[in-house]
Amino acid sequence: MGDKRYKNHLVILQHGFHATSQDFNIFINYFSKQSQLDNCLFIAAKNNDYFLATHEGIDKIGERLFKEVKEIYKENQQCEYISFIGHSLGGLIVRYAIGLLYIDGFFENCCKPINFISLTSPHVGSRRPTTTLYNKLLLFGANNFLSITGKQLILTDSHILIINDENVEEKEEKEKEEENTLPLLVYLSEGIFLKGLKSFKNCSLYSNIYNDLQVSFCTSDINVINPYRLTFNNIKFSKKYRHIIENNSEDNYNNSNNNNNINNEIIENHFKHDTHHELLKRIIINLNQIKFKRYHMYFNSILSHTNVIVRREWLNSEGYDILIHILDHFENSKSLSSYN
Repeated sequence: MGDKRYKNHLVILQHGFHATSQDFNIFINYFSKQSQLDNCLFIAAKNNDYFLATHEGIDKIGERLFKEVKEIYKENQQCEYISFIGHSLGGLIVRYAIGLLYIDGFFENCCKPINFISLTSPHVGSRRPTTTLYNKLLLFGANNFLSITGKQLILTDSHILIINDENVEEKEEKEKEEENTLPLLVYLSEGIFLKGLKSFKNCSLYSNIYNDLQVSFCTSDINVINPYRLTFNNIKFSKKYRHIIENNSEDNYNNSNNNNNINNEIIENHFKHDTHHELLKRIIINLNQIKFKRYHMYFNSILSHTNVIVRREWLNSEGYDILIHILDHFENSKSLSSYN
C-alpha cells in the first residue's frame, strides 16, 4: 500500500441514513488493495456514527463532516487532492460539507477537489405524488417520524440560511415572514453549495433504475422521468459491469442526459400536482448546471440500495461489479498531468 507520506489523495466516504462508517469496510478494503490507487488515503467519516445522528438534519450532519475533514487533513497535510464518495443521504451530507469547505478556502489552500461520487442519493429529496394512499403514508411517516432530516427530504422544513464569505448560519423559522424562508434542499442547490460542487473535476451520479426501496431513480439521477419504464425489455448491460446499463455514450456506459438540457415543459407537467412544484423545479434546474456523469444500474433484488457499496459480503456481494466500475472511472491525481 505504500508509506503514508506518499499518499497525496484524500478520499472521504460518508454513510447515509441509519448507517455507520463500518458500512464502507468492504468498499475501503477493496479500493485500498488496488495498486493504481496506492497514493490514495481512504477514510470513512465517523462523526455521524452515533445513534440517531442522521436524524438531526443534513445541515448539522454536514457541519460535523466539514469539521471532521479539516481534522483529518491536519493529520495528513501531505495530501494535495481530495475526493468524496457519498452513499444515500451521504451524498447530500457531502454536498453540504463541500459548501462549507468552499467558503472556508479549503479547496484553494489545502486540497484540490477531484471526484464527487454519489451512490443512490436523494438529491431532489424524497417527495412522492400524493395520488395514492401508499405515497401519502410515506410522506406522513417522513414528516412525523424521521425528525428534522425527514422534513428536509420532503421539503416541509423552513429555514433561513445566512451566507457570507466567512460562515453559514442556519436558523429555524420563528419570527421571520414565511416567504423569506426556504427548505434546506433549495439552499443546497445554489450559492456556495453549487459553486463548491462545480469546482470538482469529476462529478458522478450512480442510480438504481428499479428495486431501490430507499431512493427512487429520478431523485438520484436528478431527473424528472424514468426513461426505462417503457424500454426496460430492450435495455443492454455492459459485458464488463453486468449491473451497469450500456448506452452509446462516449465511454459505452449509460450516461443519460449528459448534456444537462432540462425540458421545462416536462418539468411543469411532471410536478404540476405537487404543492412544492416550483421548489422541485428550482432544485433540478440548479443542480443540472453541473455536468454530471450519470451511470444507471439494475439489480433484480430489493437489496439494490446496499448492493452498490457491498455493505455486507454475505448479503450484497452481487454489487462487486459496481466497485470495479467506480474504480475504473475514478479520477486519480497520479493520472493528472496538470490541474487548473
